[in-house]
Amino acid sequence: MMNLFLRVVFIVSFFSLIICEHQQLIASPRPSSSEVYERELPLREQLDQGGNVVISWGFSSPVEIVFEIKAKAKGWVGFGISKTGLMRPADVVIGWVKDGLIFFAM
Repeated sequence: MMNLFLRVVFIVSFFSLIICEHQQLIASPRPSSSEVYERELPLREQLDQGGNVVISWGFSSPVEIVFEIKAKAKGWVGFGISKTGLMRPADVVIGWVKDGLIFFAM
């Protein structure tokens, strides 16, 4: 299986999660906005030495955080947020590419 480069930008708002890639809405179970964040994200962390996973983030408003995850992966990429840092209870997004199409599940 070839390496996939998955670029995901999503906005975490107070009670909803919106997932966007470039300028089109990919998935949104309860959309509160279809805004696409196009500004540079000020915070960045490389999660491995090879630069295969990089997360960037910033605040688009007092109640919204924008995350961008760039990952070279085979198969899928997962991302979760929780108050405790544990898997449960957490809000988790899984993304993958199949036949050239991008999919997300929450």
